[in-house]
Amino acid sequence: EDKSSELQKESPKMSLTSAPSYEELATKITAVAGGVPNIISLYKDLPSTAFGVLSLDIGTVNDDTLPLTKYEREYLAVETSRINQCNYCLSNHTVEKSKTLAPTDFCEKKQALFTQLAETIAKEAYAAPSLKSQFLELGYTETQWIQATTVCAFFNFTNRVGQAHDLPVEDGVPDLKKN
Repeated sequence: EDKSSELQKESPKMSLTSAPSYEELATKITAVAGGVPNIISLYKDLPSTAFGVLSLDIGTVNDDTLPLTKYEREYLAVETSRINQCNYCLSNHTVEKSKTLAPTDFCEKKQALFTQLAETIAKEAYAAPSLKSQFLELGYTETQWIQATTVCAFFNFTNRVGQAHDLPVEDGVPDLKKN
C-alpha cells in the first residue's frame, strides 16, 4: 500500500465547524509520509487552509479509489505544472509519475488530449467543455471527465501558490530547475 493511501486513511475527518490544528495535521502527515510537504507547511499559521489544501490533494490526486488511474492523474499534474512552469510541482509530480505504470490503453491520442486539456484549463478554461466529447469518445466516463478537469484546476491553484512563494523542492526530490 502506498503512502498516499495510508495518508488518506489517517487524514483527520472533516468537521464543518473546525479543522485540526496544524500540529495535529503535521504529526499525521509525518507519520505516513516522513515529513510535511512544503505546499502544506506554508500554511502552518493557517491550519484551516492547510487542511483544505491537503483534503483537495487527497480527494483530487491521491485517493486510489478515484476513477482515473494514478498514472493519468500524475500525467495531468505534470502537464499542468509544465505548462505553468511550476518547478516545485513539476519536480515532485515527475517523481510520482515515474513510480507508476501507464495504463496499457493510454495511447498517444489520450496523451495528446490530456495535454490539450491541461493547456486549455491553464490558459482558457472556458474552452474546456469543447474537449468533453473527445474525452468521452476515448472511452472515459462523465465522472472521469469531472476528475480530469478538477486535477488540472487544482494544479493551476497549487502551481500559482508554489510560484508565488518560490517553494523549494523537498529534500530527496530531484530539482528539475537545477538539472
